[in-house]
Amino acid sequence: MNGYVLTAYSGIVGSITGGLLVEGEVHFVLTDSSEERSGMILSKAGSASMITGLAIGSGFSDSVYEKLPGDITFEMNGTVVKDANYDQPKAVKGCLSISDSCVSAELNDSVVYGAVTTNCDSLELNNSRVEANTEGQRVLTFSGKLIMNESVIANTYDGSAESCTVSYYRGANEIVDVGTILKLTDSTISAGSGTALNLGMNQKVKYAVDLNEGAHILSDSGIGIYVDSQMVGPSWYDEENPAPHAAIHLYAGSVVSGASAIEVAVGTKNYKLSDVTMQGPPDEVITSESIRALYGIDLPVIRAEGRLCVMAV
Repeated sequence: MNGYVLTAYSGIVGSITGGLLVEGEVHFVLTDSSEERSGMILSKAGSASMITGLAIGSGFSDSVYEKLPGDITFEMNGTVVKDANYDQPKAVKGCLSISDSCVSAELNDSVVYGAVTTNCDSLELNNSRVEANTEGQRVLTFSGKLIMNESVIANTYDGSAESCTVSYYRGANEIVDVGTILKLTDSTISAGSGTALNLGMNQKVKYAVDLNEGAHILSDSGIGIYVDSQMVGPSWYDEENPAPHAAIHLYAGSVVSGASAIEVAVGTKNYKLSDVTMQGPPDEVITSESIRALYGIDLPVIRAEGRLCVMAV
């Protein structure tokens, strides 16, 4: 960027406009060589138009748009992508879009002010920040893997409307184990209100979340982590080879907090884990008996790959 600002603007009703579109078989690197790091992609849009400051892959289907073939890899180094309305809750637009044409994406020492949608296989944030003030929206939505090292994703909205900071969604036609979808190390996902991390209703998808040392999932007045297992039926449970639908691994030095630290939807009921009621080694306090005593439900507690897991079935 060399200190320059690329501005994408549209006020046309119903228009879908982009500032910079990347396509084809390419390794695309966005960087700013200026000492002040003042280079920026700025997206500005009218109230009834949609605009993306930076689009890595078009995201359109082939029937709508004939995109260039090839896989994209993307790096953003020391640069800024910003939605001009990022601090206005009802006006926030998506300013960075990463389609499934992108194999991997990295944000290094970079900042995004505005909403991000990513469908790439893997997005890694290193010493980077994604921030927005979104009412009834999400700051970052992903369907692949999200890795955060010394990074922050924050929703600064603190009003009464429902909002979310990070949301994972991936459907499947058949049962599929996608492995670890989220790894946090010395990183924070925070919400002023609403849900910090929404793991949603991912039908027929088994996944794990690793909260390593220094990982923080925080909501000032809402839910820290929300897991919805209403779509999980008895066919998921194999008594001989038990495996969890969603496994959340909290390691030493990790923190999850909120009005409900972790909330799990099972059937038509929501169960909230808000307070510490027992202390001791995990094998002693996380048992089927303790869960039944606290919440009045029977959930199997098993070990999977050496880790203690509570099965939401």
